[in-house]
Amino acid sequence: MKTTLTNNRGVALIITILMMAIIVVLTLQFNSSMRHELYGAVSSRDNILLGYIAKSGYNLAITLLKEDDPSSDSFQDDWAMLEEGSALSEGLFDGGRFQVKISDLSGRIQINSLIKQDGTYNEDQRDILLRLLISEPFELEEEEAEDLVDNIKDWIDADGEPTRFGAEDLYYQSLENPYPCANSPLRSVNEMINIRGITRNLLFGTREAPGLKEFITVFGDPGGRININTADRRILLAISEEMDLDMVDEIIAYRNNEDNDLISDLWYKEALGTDEEIIKPALITIRSSYFEILSTGIRDRAVKELKAVVKRAQGDFITMSWEII
Repeated sequence: MKTTLTNNRGVALIITILMMAIIVVLTLQFNSSMRHELYGAVSSRDNILLGYIAKSGYNLAITLLKEDDPSSDSFQDDWAMLEEGSALSEGLFDGGRFQVKISDLSGRIQINSLIKQDGTYNEDQRDILLRLLISEPFELEEEEAEDLVDNIKDWIDADGEPTRFGAEDLYYQSLENPYPCANSPLRSVNEMINIRGITRNLLFGTREAPGLKEFITVFGDPGGRININTADRRILLAISEEMDLDMVDEIIAYRNNEDNDLISDLWYKEALGTDEEIIKPALITIRSSYFEILSTGIRDRAVKELKAVVKRAQGDFITMSWEII
């Protein structure tokens, strides 16, 4: 009888220990689950908050663009100084702020203007792109640059005939992982990574040098006119075969002087002290139609980016692309 009682007490003790162990495990799991849900809720809250902060920066950018005089666009305009003034947003949000930058896409080479409507080369645009590719920072050999431009043309034009040493469907379908040649205008600059000869370093750049992506755009008028008021120095160098680095420096110094008017696309002649037509008038403008807005919501170490392209149209702006990262 005593042995049976002792055995029962032993079993009860074991059961009690097992139950306590189960309770401890369940409690730990519950606490862990609660922590994950709490962290998830905080993360979700911060994510939503960052999104609204980034959208606030975007709305400010649109407001500045709407108030801008559309007759000319330059780095002297308020929209061009928004990035420096973004620091003032810190007092608008509880522990957060936005950083906003507006880029004038009309100051870039408009890659789809490389060909005319009939599928042939726009020779002026071809020459600009070639001069860009053989100059710093890309410094391609002339023949390599010509082949690359032919590849770009074949990707954009509607026919299936290779241009010189270009590449059409026959090449792309013969790859280990085949895909078709688009034979249509580029929808985004990133799409160019699919074109033969376009490497990641060439398109996206490296830590030491910018990529082709910084100088081209898929947005713009068919003629491909470039805003001389906002074009990068490398594009200014490529815009005419008569241009040299000293001329580019003089042009940039002139347009950076707020006392100088940039309301005529012939101001560059005054900057260079010449009456000669260094740049073809059909290639340049002082007005911009397409702008890229990059608004970053920042809170502690968390960030959220909003990137949009807008088109100026009759005093308003139409959203061409919208991406939240």
